[in-house]
Amino acid sequence: MAKRVKIGDVVEIVTQGGLAYAQYSHKNAMYGALIRVFKGVHPV
Repeated sequence: MAKRVKIGDVVEIVTQGGLAYAQYSHKNAMYGALIRVFKGVHPV
Protein backbone atom coordinates (compact mmCIF):
# COMPACT_ATOMS: atom_id res chain seq x y z
CA MET A 1 0.00 0.00 0.00
CA ALA A 2 1.38 3.42 -0.99
CA LYS A 3 1.58 6.12 1.66
CA ARG A 4 0.47 9.69 1.06
CA VAL A 5 3.29 12.20 1.11
CA LYS A 6 3.22 15.22 3.38
CA ILE A 7 4.81 18.61 2.80
CA GLY A 8 8.52 18.28 3.51
CA ASP A 9 8.73 14.56 2.68
CA VAL A 10 11.55 13.35 0.43
CA VAL A 11 10.55 10.72 -2.12
CA GLU A 12 12.76 8.22 -3.92
CA ILE A 13 12.14 7.76 -7.65
CA VAL A 14 13.39 4.63 -9.40
CA THR A 15 14.75 5.35 -12.90
CA GLN A 16 16.67 3.29 -15.46
CA GLY A 17 19.83 5.19 -14.50
CA GLY A 18 19.47 4.71 -10.72
CA LEU A 19 17.68 6.46 -7.89
CA ALA A 20 16.56 10.09 -8.01
CA TYR A 21 15.17 12.15 -5.12
CA ALA A 22 12.61 14.92 -4.82
CA GLN A 23 11.01 16.84 -1.96
CA TYR A 24 7.31 17.69 -1.73
CA SER A 25 7.61 21.45 -1.36
CA HIS A 26 4.07 22.76 -1.08
CA LYS A 27 0.60 22.72 -2.58
CA ASN A 28 -0.55 25.59 -4.76
CA ALA A 29 -4.21 26.31 -5.49
CA MET A 30 -3.50 26.95 -9.18
CA TYR A 31 -0.77 24.37 -9.92
CA GLY A 32 -1.38 21.62 -7.38
CA ALA A 33 1.51 19.76 -5.76
CA LEU A 34 4.97 21.25 -6.30
CA ILE A 35 8.20 19.30 -5.86
CA ARG A 36 11.87 20.21 -5.67
CA VAL A 37 13.99 17.73 -7.64
CA PHE A 38 17.48 17.12 -6.29
CA LYS A 39 20.38 17.11 -8.74
CA GLY A 40 21.95 13.79 -9.69
CA VAL A 41 21.02 10.16 -10.12
CA HIS A 42 22.53 7.61 -7.74
CA PRO A 43 23.43 4.13 -9.05
CA VAL A 44 21.77 1.20 -7.29
